Amino acid sequence: MDIPSILLGILLFLIFIVPIFYVIFSNLSSEKKRLKTLASLCKAQHIDIPTFEVIGNTFIGADQNKNYLVTADRFKVQETFQVIPINELVSVVVKANRVKNKSLDIVELDLIGKSFNKAIVFYDEEDDTNMADSEACLHEVNRWERTITQRLQTT
Repeated sequence: MDIPSILLGILLFLIFIVPIFYVIFSNLSSEKKRLKTLASLCKAQHIDIPTFEVIGNTFIGADQNKNYLVTADRFKVQETFQVIPINELVSVVVKANRVKNKSLDIVELDLIGKSFNKAIVFYDEEDDTNMADSEACLHEVNRWERTITQRLQTT
């Protein structure tokens, strides 16, 4: 092989690989910014949540000491930030609608309180930004439903 062929190969390789790495690193940095925003919003409310989970396009976390549930949309953290007192909940219900025994159309967690009802949508088939698997979202939401129900029983 001659030098120009090697240089051309390296150039073509870089032309295709560098944009991929750029997209990956820019996505990671924007995700870190969202998590920092969420942490600062929690800190302003005096809520301590060690880790947040991302299910679909929703951040969710729970304060172990004060019994609060915190949720926010992954792409609109400040606009959709919610703090829900767990001890004011009456029941928690997972809703999942199937489309003709095939995939799930929507996965949500309905929080029924003494004076409020809130639906937290984790997966929506119509949402173009959602890249998550509907069955995985349902599994994780069921786990959160069990966790919140256990906390309701202990309070």
